[in-house]
Amino acid sequence: IGTKVKTPYSYGRQGTGWQSGHIGSHETENYFWNKKIDPVRFERPRDLPVTQQKMLDNADGGKTYNTPSETGKNLDYNQGKMKGYSGTCGLCSCENILRLAGVQISEQEIVRYAVQNGLCVCDHDEEENGGTNYESRKQLLQAFGVDSSLFPQNLSTIASAVVSGRGVIISVDAGRLWEDARYLNGLHAVTVTSVDFDLTGRIESFHICDSGANRYDMVVCADKLQSCLAVNRKMNVTQQIIR
Repeated sequence: IGTKVKTPYSYGRQGTGWQSGHIGSHETENYFWNKKIDPVRFERPRDLPVTQQKMLDNADGGKTYNTPSETGKNLDYNQGKMKGYSGTCGLCSCENILRLAGVQISEQEIVRYAVQNGLCVCDHDEEENGGTNYESRKQLLQAFGVDSSLFPQNLSTIASAVVSGRGVIISVDAGRLWEDARYLNGLHAVTVTSVDFDLTGRIESFHICDSGANRYDMVVCADKLQSCLAVNRKMNVTQQIIR
């Protein structure tokens, strides 16, 4: 969570310190950081005419878009694998959008590209390094072949985008989402993977992949998510149908 840099960046992550996955020696680490990431060498992201995934029936008579638990297991729900860069919720969300689009990419590669191209916070506290905003996320996704648009955050737009097979990254208040006062007003980015509808077709809840909480399928009721949406922030919605 950003507390010292007064910029509209998302950093959110529960806990402190950084995760395993850093490079050991200083010499190897410098090589790792300096090696250029070229988006051209990655797979081309999907651009489908219509979504390939289905609305599935629930036991209570409602419907859910695809299988969110299985989807989430294939995403990155554990941010902070690069030494010195723990605030990578937005970068992990971009990574997850690319994975949903069929691009095999890691947090480490996304972080390196963002650092090399000035698309994230650098040279601040570890918990802030790697922070992004919706504009930088848009640029990063575009570099890897996924065009996205910026929309005001509201539940109906989120749901419509998700069930159409588009990738969605939203900005939330981490403290409200995690129900932890220590993180109140802290900006945090998450990937929305699915939507639940009740038997009348009303939006009931959303499924999100939250790399800051290490949750690949967090179910958030619609009313709660509405209260968590960050004020005056926009969401990234892919123009392509990616799944």
